[in-house]
Amino acid sequence: MLNKNKGKKADPLSYDSYARDNGTYSHKQRKKGGLAKKVAIGVLVALLVAVIGAGTALALYVNDLNNSMQNTDEQEAQEINDVLAPAVSDEPFYMVLIGADDREGVGGARSDTCILTRVDAENGTITMLSIPRDTAITLEGYGTQKFNAAYAYEGTSGTIEAAGALCGVGVSHYAEVHFQDLVSLIDKMGGVEVDVPIEIDDKKAGGHIDAGKQTLNGKQALIFARSRSYANGDFQRTTSQRILVEACLNKVLSMDTTELPGLVKDLASCVKTDFNVIDLVSLAASMQNAEGGIKIYSALVPSSTATVNGVSYVVCDTVKLEEMMKLTDEGEDPSKVAEDSTVDSSKEAEEQGITVIPKS
Repeated sequence: MLNKNKGKKADPLSYDSYARDNGTYSHKQRKKGGLAKKVAIGVLVALLVAVIGAGTALALYVNDLNNSMQNTDEQEAQEINDVLAPAVSDEPFYMVLIGADDREGVGGARSDTCILTRVDAENGTITMLSIPRDTAITLEGYGTQKFNAAYAYEGTSGTIEAAGALCGVGVSHYAEVHFQDLVSLIDKMGGVEVDVPIEIDDKKAGGHIDAGKQTLNGKQALIFARSRSYANGDFQRTTSQRILVEACLNKVLSMDTTELPGLVKDLASCVKTDFNVIDLVSLAASMQNAEGGIKIYSALVPSSTATVNGVSYVVCDTVKLEEMMKLTDEGEDPSKVAEDSTVDSSKEAEEQGITVIPKS
């Protein structure tokens, strides 16, 4: 495991200090995933190959999809390429999944979601580690900041670099989606089926959603993904976002093949990534052919909250994160490291006596 900060003296608010020392949170294993959505794109494209057939039409279609998915800003694309680590063929790799919310941040958009993901295609294992957006880090030139400031100040490349430094790994790929684009996609799909764990009444997030199983439209899905007015704040929201991604994946994979051409185009327009369509098809095929099927592990970087100089931060438990990264590198379940304080179904919330979000 590559550790860029090995040997450096730990600053109390640096990656080294808070990447591995204080807190109590991790996530249960469940089949949720930002990367799963990327794999779904590959599966859909593979199906389209059969539908459209080989030849010029397919070549033009694939090229159009590549253009839609890849960053068109040459300077930003180069900055991203500069921070990505080389990937070794057929070896497991790390990628960063970024969800950006353009409404937030004084200086512009901030990354609302960041999931460091390890992909082992040969063994069919995907491991996702969510990094809370309020995690305390030190950004060169900006001092102590919350993790999502890396996106505001340095863009996608800053988030990739910050995630890799925090967890001590080299990141080889990335995928980025803007929430407003996801809203449009969900509406085009006719909504998604979600079991909302806790009733939401949150004006800051955009409104009200009942608890329980239901079909969410794009606007409701955005409320669900944005709301953080829970007793455990951003931790529960991280679970909500994973539930939503799983719902989107299930909807995509349940659609008729005749609906796929337009859907693939819509998916591609929502995502920016260094992957091309052929990469995704190859990755999807490898995952689908893995002996024993696909295993998806999910956890949140072990964290607690703290106030430093009057500012509230999420602080990583450095010891547990080191244990978590060891399990992740070995393809094991990282959620063994700590208990989960969130709920992922309305039944679980009811059993724990959790009802409506207490503030809006």
